[in-house]
Amino acid sequence: MTQLIMGNYTNVLSALGASIAAGTGAAVHTSVKKLHQKHDTLQQTIQALHEKIEKLEKKNINPAVGQDQ
Repeated sequence: MTQLIMGNYTNVLSALGASIAAGTGAAVHTSVKKLHQKHDTLQQTIQALHEKIEKLEKKNINPAVGQDQ
């Protein structure tokens, strides 16, 4: 009888441990997903900034183009 009780106790602890691990895994997955989204947004912002800088550089390289000198 003791083995049956201890066996069930062990199974419950095992199931509880698995449940906690699964919950933690889901939380980590959610955090990683948010991190990836923020990274993608940052990459897009950086790309847009580089494009603006290139336009400004092109504009400043030949500021006299189209003007009488």
